[in-house]
Amino acid sequence: MEVLISSLTSNGHKLTPQRLHIIQHLWRKVIIDNIDDLYVELRSIQHISWATLYSTIRLLHALGWLEMRGNGPRGKYYSWIRKDLPAVSSY
Repeated sequence: MEVLISSLTSNGHKLTPQRLHIIQHLWRKVIIDNIDDLYVELRSIQHISWATLYSTIRLLHALGWLEMRGNGPRGKYYSWIRKDLPAVSSY
Protein backbone atom coordinates (compact mmCIF):
# COMPACT_ATOMS: atom_id res chain seq x y z
CA MET A 1 0.00 0.00 0.00
CA GLU A 2 2.98 2.29 0.51
CA VAL A 3 3.62 2.28 -3.24
CA LEU A 4 0.05 3.41 -3.91
CA ILE A 5 0.19 6.21 -1.33
CA SER A 6 3.57 7.33 -2.61
CA SER A 7 2.18 7.35 -6.16
CA LEU A 8 -0.73 9.56 -5.12
CA THR A 9 1.31 12.07 -3.15
CA SER A 10 4.14 12.27 -5.69
CA ASN A 11 1.57 13.09 -8.38
CA GLY A 12 0.22 15.97 -6.30
CA HIS A 13 -2.96 14.32 -5.01
CA LYS A 14 -4.08 15.03 -1.47
CA LEU A 15 -4.19 12.19 1.00
CA THR A 16 -7.00 13.28 3.28
CA PRO A 17 -8.01 11.10 6.24
CA GLN A 18 -11.19 10.14 4.33
CA ARG A 19 -9.28 9.17 1.19
CA LEU A 20 -6.78 7.16 3.24
CA HIS A 21 -9.67 5.36 4.98
CA ILE A 22 -11.21 4.49 1.60
CA ILE A 23 -7.89 3.23 0.21
CA GLN A 24 -7.21 1.11 3.29
CA HIS A 25 -10.68 -0.42 3.01
CA LEU A 26 -10.37 -1.03 -0.75
CA TRP A 27 -6.91 -2.54 -0.27
CA ARG A 28 -8.48 -5.54 1.47
CA LYS A 29 -10.75 -6.30 -1.47
CA VAL A 30 -10.01 -8.19 -4.65
CA ILE A 31 -13.08 -6.91 -6.47
CA ILE A 32 -15.05 -3.76 -5.77
CA ASP A 33 -18.39 -5.06 -6.98
CA ASN A 34 -20.93 -2.75 -5.40
CA ILE A 35 -20.12 0.84 -4.61
CA ASP A 36 -23.42 1.37 -2.80
CA ASP A 37 -22.65 -1.44 -0.35
CA LEU A 38 -19.09 -0.19 -0.03
CA TYR A 39 -20.40 3.25 0.90
CA VAL A 40 -22.57 1.75 3.65
CA GLU A 41 -19.60 -0.23 5.02
CA LEU A 42 -17.35 2.80 5.04
CA ARG A 43 -20.00 5.08 6.45
CA SER A 44 -20.53 2.79 9.45
CA ILE A 45 -16.87 3.28 10.43
CA GLN A 46 -16.14 6.91 9.53
CA HIS A 47 -17.96 9.82 7.91
CA ILE A 48 -17.36 9.47 4.17
CA SER A 49 -19.26 11.33 1.48
CA TRP A 50 -20.45 9.80 -1.78
CA ALA A 51 -18.39 12.33 -3.68
CA THR A 52 -15.17 11.38 -1.87
CA LEU A 53 -15.77 7.68 -2.44
CA TYR A 54 -16.54 8.06 -6.14
CA SER A 55 -13.72 10.54 -6.75
CA THR A 56 -11.23 8.22 -5.04
CA ILE A 57 -12.33 5.25 -7.14
CA ARG A 58 -12.20 7.35 -10.32
CA LEU A 59 -8.73 8.61 -9.36
CA LEU A 60 -7.40 5.10 -8.71
CA HIS A 61 -8.88 4.03 -12.03
CA ALA A 62 -7.35 6.98 -13.88
CA LEU A 63 -3.93 6.31 -12.35
CA GLY A 64 -4.04 2.67 -13.44
CA TRP A 65 -4.53 1.04 -10.06
CA LEU A 66 -8.10 -0.12 -10.66
CA GLU A 67 -9.65 -1.55 -13.77
CA MET A 68 -13.34 -1.20 -14.52
CA ARG A 69 -14.53 -4.70 -15.33
CA GLY A 70 -17.93 -3.66 -16.61
CA ASN A 71 -21.43 -3.12 -15.45
CA GLY A 72 -22.88 -5.88 -13.36
CA PRO A 73 -26.47 -6.24 -12.26
CA ARG A 74 -25.79 -3.78 -9.44
CA GLY A 75 -23.62 -1.27 -11.30
CA LYS A 76 -19.96 -0.84 -12.24
CA TYR A 77 -17.38 -3.06 -10.66
CA TYR A 78 -13.61 -2.75 -10.41
CA SER A 79 -10.58 -4.87 -9.61
CA TRP A 80 -6.95 -4.11 -8.80
CA ILE A 81 -4.66 -4.38 -11.83
CA ARG A 82 -1.28 -3.08 -10.75
CA LYS A 83 1.30 -5.85 -10.42
CA ASP A 84 3.02 -4.07 -7.54
CA LEU A 85 -0.23 -4.03 -5.61
CA PRO A 86 -0.72 -7.40 -3.93
CA ALA A 87 -4.43 -8.16 -3.88
CA VAL A 88 -5.69 -10.07 -0.87
CA SER A 89 -8.84 -12.01 -0.25
CA SER A 90 -12.19 -10.28 -0.37
CA TYR A 91 -13.17 -8.47 2.83
